[in-house]
Amino acid sequence: MELHTRLRSLRKSKSITQEELSEMTGLSVRTIQRIETGEVNPRAYSLRQLASALGFEINSLPSQVSSSNTTPSHQTLALRVAQWSFGLAFLAPFNIFIHLLIRYRYRSQLQSNPLALRIISFQVLWVLLQLFSVFLTPLLSHLIMGQSMSGQFPIHLLVFVFLSIVNGILTLNLISKINNKATDILSRIPVIL
Repeated sequence: MELHTRLRSLRKSKSITQEELSEMTGLSVRTIQRIETGEVNPRAYSLRQLASALGFEINSLPSQVSSSNTTPSHQTLALRVAQWSFGLAFLAPFNIFIHLLIRYRYRSQLQSNPLALRIISFQVLWVLLQLFSVFLTPLLSHLIMGQSMSGQFPIHLLVFVFLSIVNGILTLNLISKINNKATDILSRIPVIL
């Protein structure tokens, strides 16, 4: 029996409502609902509170406790990498080095996590595309229009800002997909590192 099912059946066997359990533990009703539906695994503190209120030993439960000391799951690690990527979207070309540093720092965890590797690969490829576009834009602009400026503003800077915003939007979409447990995330991106 899974942890969330066991906790729900323990609460119901004692005829305690979620609201009453909330008052007994100091946890919010929403947290209890999310734990009981299996949407989240309880943190150690929450589990201790629930054990105290429902009168059971923590050791008798399946070990699905979320803790900041445990190795992050594949989804959690991929989510962290995606969040870092979003934060670094406007730092091209420096974010290539930061992604390589993340790749090196978490290499043992990333080896078995193709999603996180594809996120890093996507960001590196995107930055290379961004740099290529920024360097190519003035040349094309000069060849086509005879100028490399749009008014008083350099066109390549506009391209850089536009591509950075697109990268940010794509990364937010990626984070949303990871949170919704989508399975086809970045499936066409090769792992290049």
